[in-house]
Amino acid sequence: LKGVTRRAAIMKLSGRTDILPYGNEFDELAKAYDQHEQIVEIFGTQDQKGKVIFMDAYPVEWPNGLFRVDIMNPHYGPYYSNPSEENPPADWYNPVPVPYLTVNTDVIYRFVLASEKENRDLLNAAVEWLKFALENIGVGAKGNQGYGVFQLKE
Repeated sequence: LKGVTRRAAIMKLSGRTDILPYGNEFDELAKAYDQHEQIVEIFGTQDQKGKVIFMDAYPVEWPNGLFRVDIMNPHYGPYYSNPSEENPPADWYNPVPVPYLTVNTDVIYRFVLASEKENRDLLNAAVEWLKFALENIGVGAKGNQGYGVFQLKE
């Protein structure tokens, strides 16, 4: 959570919420904001600990179960296994369903951040950036397919 919140902070502080939070363009932006006062104070550096603590997120309600099975259905197995002229990506291969576990869509999580009382403004900034990250960037894998993106409930 700390990493994706840092990415959101860089996007928000730079005003560049239109770019993807990875890749060369973002890396250049991150270099420019690495020493920004709020970034250093909240997230820390190699030599200084951050003033906001990011706890693990835990599911607290799962009305329809915590997990469900999803299926990935690759159609071009031979091509992906051995790309060559003998194995072009073509429609004559048989798809091979691959089931995997995902977290159900209606699971409610609790996210906890903490700081000392004198760091309340930093904590509030970190909370806002975490909210932006959860709603717009997402956490975990398969973000382009909509996994890991949250709808917030206060």
